[in-house]
Amino acid sequence: MNFKNVLQTIFLTILLMGCGFKPLNQQTNLIISQIDLKGEKKINYHLKNKLYKFSNTEKGKKISINIETETKKTIKEKNISNEIIKYEMYMAAKVTFKLIESSQEKAFSVNTRGDFNVSNQYSTTLNNEKNLSNSLINDLSNKIIKNLISKVNDL
Repeated sequence: MNFKNVLQTIFLTILLMGCGFKPLNQQTNLIISQIDLKGEKKINYHLKNKLYKFSNTEKGKKISINIETETKKTIKEKNISNEIIKYEMYMAAKVTFKLIESSQEKAFSVNTRGDFNVSNQYSTTLNNEKNLSNSLINDLSNKIIKNLISKVNDL
């Protein structure tokens, strides 16, 4: 039984490698010619850098991207003495992109959320907020890139 599973795995691997299969993350056939950003400056700066790193400069479909971002920080928990002990942060981006050659336009939105604890020291609370913010920005940019790849490949 074990030998049969190994043989099937080897056969499947050879079959997939021979058919030209590529994982979705490696197909970067997009040339980002323009990015227009509105909203939170910090988020926009990181998103723009990640999208330009992702962009292929040699071959692919040319696209123009518009992104609107927003961030909300709300109180998630309070203790008995009515002191805030946890905040929740929410980030959202509305993305519209346009294929330059065919003038086709599509839109999608992505969001992510997380929470951070309030510490006794204010500097620790700020570090918690900064770490969560950076983590949410990375998550948001990865979701945008994944959606861009799938939506452009569908067109």
